[in-house]
Amino acid sequence: MKNLIKTLAITAIIATTATAQWFQIWDGTFWDGTANTEWYNPDPVVTSFLITTAEELAGLAQLVNSGVSFAGRTINLAKHIALNNAYNWENWSATIAPANSWTPIGNQNNPFRGRFNGNGFLVAGMYISNNINNQGLFGHTSGSTIENIGVVYSYVRGGSNVGGLVGENRDGMIRNCYAHVNIVGASTVGALIGQNLITNQIINCYATGSVSLTTPGHSGGLIATHTGHPIPTCYFDTRMQIPGGGLGTGDWNGTRVTTEQMMQRSTFVGWDFDNIWYIEEGLSYPQFRNQNLSIITLPQYVFVYTGEPILVPSPVEFWDRGQRFSLTENVDYTTSYSNNVNTGTATVVLRGIGDYSFEIAKQFRIDRRNVSVERWENTTLQWHGAPQAPTPISSDPNFPLTVTPQSFHTVRNASVSIPSYTATATIANPIMV
Repeated sequence: MKNLIKTLAITAIIATTATAQWFQIWDGTFWDGTANTEWYNPDPVVTSFLITTAEELAGLAQLVNSGVSFAGRTINLAKHIALNNAYNWENWSATIAPANSWTPIGNQNNPFRGRFNGNGFLVAGMYISNNINNQGLFGHTSGSTIENIGVVYSYVRGGSNVGGLVGENRDGMIRNCYAHVNIVGASTVGALIGQNLITNQIINCYATGSVSLTTPGHSGGLIATHTGHPIPTCYFDTRMQIPGGGLGTGDWNGTRVTTEQMMQRSTFVGWDFDNIWYIEEGLSYPQFRNQNLSIITLPQYVFVYTGEPILVPSPVEFWDRGQRFSLTENVDYTTSYSNNVNTGTATVVLRGIGDYSFEIAKQFRIDRRNVSVERWENTTLQWHGAPQAPTPISSDPNFPLTVTPQSFHTVRNASVSIPSYTATATIANPIMV
């Protein structure tokens, strides 16, 4: 019997170069450089959002940088994100650039204050090259939580407070994250975080890659400047090229260990290797368990509300050593669903059968259906002393609209001439509008 979990684990072992590893997370699509904010709902009742594309991730940056802090709200990543083709990312520099440049999520005036859960997915191919402070996937965060995400095969060049994941983190939690990046900056430059202020809630993270300074300043293999309590469960590789050895300034900024130790489970004290992390002893750095399985991709991640259960079409695909394979429902896997009728985030659980053995949950999104009034009929009505309304013709014949009259004209004497009167009506099913 083929075992998909084992197959994917072997892929992770073989993937010793950036090219091979790149195929683990790439589904054939790259960011087109635009920002999509259609997924965002300003209604304060909505507290959770699902991001499935690079364009939507760029939309998050646009929203936060314009003043939407996402305080008290959660962003869930549901797919690996490729901001650029990262095939030759190690050659990127201020003069050698890929197609797209990234604008960080949050800045000094408008920090990100929400919760970002990467769910074990990765952001790859990020390129930033400027002289601006607070550069990284997140530029400036305050009181936020960032967890379960890796930033890989990326190049970041900025002024001060430059990191692969966050440029400046103020009083926020960062846990179960890692960065494999090349970082350049004028001062306060770290592979994971540039500057970490107030908080000591940096938990179970690591970094690899390189860090360099353009002027004398602070640098760190994990964090350049940290003003909090020691963070003993975070690590960085001694093989990294870091000015001054990489320990940064301030309080204890993580543990420097050898490459061999970075590939040993015993190094990572207190880490959850049963549910979150996976390591191939002596052969790989820690990876997310989801990272090994989540190269299974759905053919569609965004659907429109129909009033009926939404089912993901077959086949689904997975990548192995740069090759794409199709899996057919009820032949290679079965599915079960939750929350797949109404708008919001739905979940499908895929379970391998036949020649395959795996179980993985994937999220997808159901958006509101936009229904409008195409025209009104019966707009001239004869008064009869009771509420009445014209007939709305829906733009979507599958979703007819009804109206509720809100007012009507009354008289005391039927012999009195009744003037023309404009009534109002409200569409009765606005949830679909």
